[in-house]
Amino acid sequence: MGSTPIGISGSRAAAILGMSKYKTPFAVWQELCEARRPGFNAERGYILEKFEGNASTRFGLAFESSVIELTEAATGKQITDREGEYYLDGEVPITCHIDGRFSDSHIFEGKTVYERGFRLDWGEPGTDRIPQAYAIQVQNNMMVTGTEHCTVGALVFPKSPQEWEDEGWSAERGSEWHDKNIDYLTNNITGDGSTTKQWAQSLAQMGYFHQYPIQSKPDTQKLLKEMYLDFWNRYVLTETPPEITDYEDIRRCFPSPKGTLVINDELASKFREYADIGKELGTGGYLKKKQGELKTEILKICLEKTTVADDESQEKVVFVDESGNKCGQFDGKTFRASK
Repeated sequence: MGSTPIGISGSRAAAILGMSKYKTPFAVWQELCEARRPGFNAERGYILEKFEGNASTRFGLAFESSVIELTEAATGKQITDREGEYYLDGEVPITCHIDGRFSDSHIFEGKTVYERGFRLDWGEPGTDRIPQAYAIQVQNNMMVTGTEHCTVGALVFPKSPQEWEDEGWSAERGSEWHDKNIDYLTNNITGDGSTTKQWAQSLAQMGYFHQYPIQSKPDTQKLLKEMYLDFWNRYVLTETPPEITDYEDIRRCFPSPKGTLVINDELASKFREYADIGKELGTGGYLKKKQGELKTEILKICLEKTTVADDESQEKVVFVDESGNKCGQFDGKTFRASK
């Protein structure tokens, strides 16, 4: 094993297929091109963001060992090869990182999820109904490791990790201040503290721990390989960007826009629609999604048109209609439509 070479991993696979909530095909393309040719993004003026983690990843890492312990207790089987890394060479390099394995033919994947998301995305415990992105990840991992079975252990939190952090709780992995093999939760407001193991055991006793048996699906794995190869050959090897799908994609590949762009009546009407939604918008729901789609559609024009810098818009793109009326602006971070 050793250091895993660059390639398409299970989490990247879900993004490539458009099934990830956290990453787009464009973001994966950036990472792969940078790994193959360091300096690629800087050369193009793109922002390559390093993911620093969030509440979900912090709690997920802190509870990793506890989920394994719960699984071992429930199955009576030991989990070995923790944090194992594997590589499948071929026309396209494919990698995986497993949480552990029961045997040569049976791997393990541990997940943490908060209750609302669990009710929406997970099926009955004991079935193979897990979220699509995880299903892709698991099939990828079984394909790379050559295994036939995977057990997914899911520990459900009654509240989201972000809600817990808002209440003062922080998840700490073992450190020099504590036993390095024990992960802790501490409350920065009340001073309370506990090990993640104690929390996990309490949650399991309340029925918040579940297991899902997954079988290898050769047809699905064959299809994954075909889709990986298409993405690798079409976008990575040619360094041709895939389609931009959201606002964050645009922000990463157009960080310092400048100039004035004259837009047609159709696009000007989209600015007016965006502004009108803003007047009646709350904090989410359908209108919020629609507004985000409009913003992305409008800003994609920034990447397709040549803008001419002038004295009034040196640090942003200003959109004006054919009559010279300002419709909105974008400075690389913030998008605004004129009211």
